[in-house]
Amino acid sequence: MSSDLQASGYEIFAAPDGRTSIDILNTKRDIDIVLLDLGLPDGNGLDLIEGMRTRTNAPIIIVSGRDSEVDRILGLERGADDYLVKATDMRVLMRELMARVKANVRRYKAAQPAPSYTLRGGSEKIRFGRWLLDSSKYQIFDEKGKSGNLTVKEFQLLEVLVRAAGRVLSREHLFALVRDDDDYAYDRAIDVQITRIRKKIGDSAQSPELIKTVRGIGYMFEGTVEDVLD
Repeated sequence: MSSDLQASGYEIFAAPDGRTSIDILNTKRDIDIVLLDLGLPDGNGLDLIEGMRTRTNAPIIIVSGRDSEVDRILGLERGADDYLVKATDMRVLMRELMARVKANVRRYKAAQPAPSYTLRGGSEKIRFGRWLLDSSKYQIFDEKGKSGNLTVKEFQLLEVLVRAAGRVLSREHLFALVRDDDDYAYDRAIDVQITRIRKKIGDSAQSPELIKTVRGIGYMFEGTVEDVLD
């Protein structure tokens, strides 16, 4: 399971027993989801749920070979968010697990307040490379004044990255910063937007110099940024 989750871009903190899982939750404050087995070498996973809940609000999915209605009910009553019975076919199990992980993380992230960053403020206009970003017009312009033809969403995403130049912003945080009620249903749509933005500003998709991909996390703007005062 760990290798499949890592291949999908998740950072994994594996715990061989219940005690280690609690230690991880005591030291890691940015956990997005907990996958919990019930058959642990040092006890019943059901007994860990309440202790986990005092340490994290992240969704807890029980992944167990025990297909007991009592275990399901107890798990949910004690604070778990989901219960998945291990399938005999590993491919089927991983497909369903990945779907549930994505759905639970998406709901968890959507319920969080949009993160606040100390963004570059001041001027409505910022220059980077050959582009002038104009917040009052929700658009970028080249040296000849030609528009970059960004959509509103593309502009909002680019502006956040530019004003946070030099800092890594996760996909989830970028999604939270630019989402609205009619927005995309999943944070991977950010990848599509970034691809379009790179194309419009002339940033290479294979070797980008302005918007860098930080594997497994998100993106960072690395270009030189300069305020333009009217």
